[in-house]
Amino acid sequence: MQTLSNAVFYFCEADKKYEAKFFYQIADDKEVFAPVEREKIFYYHASMWAGIYRRAFINEYGLRCIVTPSATYSDFSWMAMTYAYAKRVTIYHEGLYFYTYDNPNSSWNQEGRKCFYKPYHCLQANRILREVGIFEQVKEEIGYSEYRTCLGHAKRIKSDLRQEYFEKFRELILDIIKEGNYKYKRFPVLDRKMCTYLVKSNSDRFYKWIDIYVCIKRFYYSAEKKIKLMTSLRIMRRKLKIR
Repeated sequence: MQTLSNAVFYFCEADKKYEAKFFYQIADDKEVFAPVEREKIFYYHASMWAGIYRRAFINEYGLRCIVTPSATYSDFSWMAMTYAYAKRVTIYHEGLYFYTYDNPNSSWNQEGRKCFYKPYHCLQANRILREVGIFEQVKEEIGYSEYRTCLGHAKRIKSDLRQEYFEKFRELILDIIKEGNYKYKRFPVLDRKMCTYLVKSNSDRFYKWIDIYVCIKRFYYSAEKKIKLMTSLRIMRRKLKIR
């Protein structure tokens, strides 16, 4: 195989472990396929540490990481690069690596200027996919992946860096939609609205919308949990024949 991607990620937060089975809906265990044939893999992308790569494959195409300080977010452009050139990929559904999600020094937890490297690597990923000629085919999936992760940083970036980050985030969204036929297939309604504010508004209005967005999401997930709990209780009552 040219690329071997790990399928189960363990995100460790305090003493809890969560299995994020991102790739189960893409392919069966050890099934062989080309990434371009399963566009969803460009949304549920593998981090660099979650893959095993054949040296011959890397050397054949001269693949190298795009370097940024502390290797910050380099795995995103690397993912696009390897998926763009790989003809055969297989996924293992067994978890092989444990990742410390609560590491304060991890890229995910950054609040300062290192966050700027995320939209940068997203732009590099898009450039690579365009060069290989598959961006149009996978842009709905990778576009939403890029938006979602960059939005996460926008929510927590330091206040004095918000304007600068807003400009870089907007540059990325404009790059995704610049061909003019992006359909936002993966975007929920709230996130489509967020993109509108990114493209047509200023940073103040955008960050106000983020505050509204977060409140709505919290309410939604809270309501969803209550509905699931009430449903579970009803099922238990029926099983125990309690009226």
